[in-house]
Amino acid sequence: MGILDFLKKKSSPAKDISKDELEKQIRALDKLSQIFRNSPFLKAQGAGRSEKMAGILVSYKCIFAYFYGTVYDYGDPLQFIGSNEDVRFLLTTQGLEQPATRGNILSALPANWQDTLKAVNALRIAEPAEFDAIQNEIDGIGRSISIFSRK
Repeated sequence: MGILDFLKKKSSPAKDISKDELEKQIRALDKLSQIFRNSPFLKAQGAGRSEKMAGILVSYKCIFAYFYGTVYDYGDPLQFIGSNEDVRFLLTTQGLEQPATRGNILSALPANWQDTLKAVNALRIAEPAEFDAIQNEIDGIGRSISIFSRK
C-alpha cells in the first residue's frame, strides 16, 4: 500500500452505520412522523401538537437522509424524501454543509432526541401497538444520533 492509498483510506469516512441499518432508521423516522401526525392523543392536546411533532421527526429524517447520501455515500437520499419534504431536505443539506451551522446542528442532536423520546414514550403508553414493530429502529436512531453528533 502506497502513501496515497493510505491517505485515501484515512480521509474516507468510517462507515460506522451500515446501509441497511440507516435505511431502516430513516423508514422508522418516517413511520414515527406518520404516527405522530395521525395520533388522536396528540390531536386532543390541540395547538397543532401532532403536526409540530411530525415535523420534528421529518427534520430528523432529513438529517439521516443527508448522512445516507452525503457522508456515507450509500445512494440517493431523495428516495426517502417525500414531495412535500424536499424544501426541508434542501434547508437541512445547506445547514449541514456550512461548518458553523453543522457543528451547532449536530451537537444539539442528542439533547433534542432525548426531548423527542419523551414524546415517543408518552405516545407509546397511549397507543402502544404502533411502536412494537419499530422499537429496534428507535433504539438504533439514538445510537446513530450519538455517532452523528461526533462528526
